Parts: sequence; structure tokens; C-alpha cells
Amino acid sequence: MKKKSDLPEKVCPVCQRPFQ
Repeated sequence: MKKKSDLPEKVCPVCQRPFQ
């Protein structure tokens, strides 16, 4: 799992995945 700080700018707070 990636850390929140490691996530892209735009990510779904629920699914924790980047928007497309």
C-alpha cells in the first residue's frame, strides 16, 4: 500500500485511487 503522501494530487478519498 502507498502512503497518503505518496499518492498523486487527485485521488479518491474512498477508493484511494487516482482519478482518470
